Amino acid sequence: MNPTDKKLSCLKTGSCKESVKDRNTWLGDREYQILTFLFENGLVKFKLSTLWKELGLDRRRVHDVIKRLESRGIVRKVEYTETITLRSGETVKRRKKARGWYEIVHDLTKLITKPVRNLTGKLRKKVSQGQAQGTRVSYHELLPKPVGLFFDNVKGYLKFSGRYVPGDKGFVRRYEDLALFESISYSEIQYQVKGIAFPRNARIMIYTNYDQGEFDRLRVEFRPQKGFIKRHGVAAGVRLYWELWLGAVKALLVMIGDAPMHVLERFIYWLTYSGVGSFISGLVCK
Repeated sequence: MNPTDKKLSCLKTGSCKESVKDRNTWLGDREYQILTFLFENGLVKFKLSTLWKELGLDRRRVHDVIKRLESRGIVRKVEYTETITLRSGETVKRRKKARGWYEIVHDLTKLITKPVRNLTGKLRKKVSQGQAQGTRVSYHELLPKPVGLFFDNVKGYLKFSGRYVPGDKGFVRRYEDLALFESISYSEIQYQVKGIAFPRNARIMIYTNYDQGEFDRLRVEFRPQKGFIKRHGVAAGVRLYWELWLGAVKALLVMIGDAPMHVLERFIYWLTYSGVGSFISGLVCK
């Protein structure tokens, strides 16, 4: 199997049943393969020969895919200005299209997140939801629910033995366990949401950008499981980022129901007057 085909095999591909009217909402597997290659190599302008040589595809197939992308306005031919000197000595400038050269018109970071459909019929390997190789996150229950409160990595002195516990990362305690401690110097506060599964060792981290001098900015960062990017590429990581982000948003929305009333009231106020509520309503009503 071609290395790029292995990256494609981790996608949730399926047969294309959508009408032509919906064609701009999804990508064919070969279209995705080519756009992923351009994205991961930082190419804005490219030559057709580069694609079929690097990807190991038939040059006619590459030509057909690029023509489809061109007809949809995703790529266009590169133009340059040619200066011609006439016999009279007058110079004339005219625009010409460079043979075999194309450039990306749209934002590649948005294009590679579109759904992918299996048009070739050759990439039939699918990965079950929730596995580390996949780019989807599974949801086991229709109505997830919060579980907690928990305390993780608790550090402090035990009440009876006087022994210092330097933290037990990964082992969570309930509030009843706090009675075992004489004093606590550090603890991580945690809720869990039952019904939403992430791939093993994948993390969505939200933290401040204070150290970079940006006091009013939060980082929403995806930390992929070991080996994922090496096997499937950066583009697959971007796709998985949005899947995990969706899971994180669902988890937060489930948790807001257990929030203190004053926090819930501030959330509703923000949702009403920040314009976010109207934005979401506009998306739903489209």
